[in-house]
Amino acid sequence: MKIYLENDKIWKIHPDMLKENWFAKYIQIIRHFKRIFSEESILVVENDCIQKVVVTDKPVEYGKILHYDDHDYYLSRNNDGDEDGDEDGIKKELSVIIDKSIIYYDTVYQIPPRHVSENITQYTISLQKKSRIKMILEIVNNRSHDMYFLVPDNMNIQDTCSSILSLVQLVKI
Repeated sequence: MKIYLENDKIWKIHPDMLKENWFAKYIQIIRHFKRIFSEESILVVENDCIQKVVVTDKPVEYGKILHYDDHDYYLSRNNDGDEDGDEDGIKKELSVIIDKSIIYYDTVYQIPPRHVSENITQYTISLQKKSRIKMILEIVNNRSHDMYFLVPDNMNIQDTCSSILSLVQLVKI
């Protein structure tokens, strides 16, 4: 699943920062690929392989990651916009959108003639090499384009809070 920051204005990363030693140690994978948009589909081209992005949509969930002195907590928001839980003693609050849509790729062999493409450099960042929670940064044309957290589908969101807050601190302005 992907977890997005609802207010993504709190992060701004310049590509030069990715080369600095203090930050580079958290970068686990760097991918370079092309994303192609056409009327028929969205394609990803990487290493001469063309793959069509296929998405099975699921409803998104809105919530908050709350940081207290002694623990972190995930708070889901009800459908009517009300929130569950007590907000006394919160040190930091991060509104998030959780997307549980399933994405898979089908190999294709042609690119539609009418399309638009963008070159992407994607950085996979984690606090430890084998961490299951990863921050994904996408840079397009030397500018920050997208940031989200990749979390295994079977992981409880409550167990991701501390890692997500720590990762956000790396890129917070």
